Amino acid sequence: MPTIEKVRPIYGELIGYLSQIPLAEKSNFLYEPDTKIAEYINITIDELSGVTGQDFSKFKTETEYYDDGYSKGNQVSVMELRTKLNGLIMRIYATYFSEENPPFGGNPNIVVNQSQNQNQSQVSMLLEFQGLIDKKLNNPNIKEEEKKFLQKVRSTLPSIKSATELFSTAISIAKDFGLNMDTVHQLLK
Repeated sequence: MPTIEKVRPIYGELIGYLSQIPLAEKSNFLYEPDTKIAEYINITIDELSGVTGQDFSKFKTETEYYDDGYSKGNQVSVMELRTKLNGLIMRIYATYFSEENPPFGGNPNIVVNQSQNQNQSQVSMLLEFQGLIDKKLNNPNIKEEEKKFLQKVRSTLPSIKSATELFSTAISIAKDFGLNMDTVHQLLK
């Protein structure tokens, strides 16, 4: 099989990954478990290097550890991830597929699809919730147990995927802290 036919599915896979990464204006970092996409991209880059015999490792993005006092784990820069991946896609295009239509219709911005719109709504919801928690944490009358509860809920926000998961997580944490639903309601309204 000629190299170009081995590269084509990898090229498509990389374009698919790029379409799933939020725009840098929407989010500065991806947090666990969303950082897995960087791992998948790096594996695909290794596959591309193997198929072509060229070293594409400069396009890899590594996760970095963070600890902001509320939560900790791995994160990856959205700007770095998108920039390197877009650069790699355009390099493949120029090397193997320059006679075809450009992957982004000549524009490196990919059309926002329904799933990205849903992600934007979820991010807005989580940011609003985080603002509420921050406001409550600044209340000087908050009890220590309530403060710990709010800090724990806040630390889970980067990994929350839906309103249902947020609700379930908050109730579970409240149960762990021995807080009743009236107290949770007062803290989260």
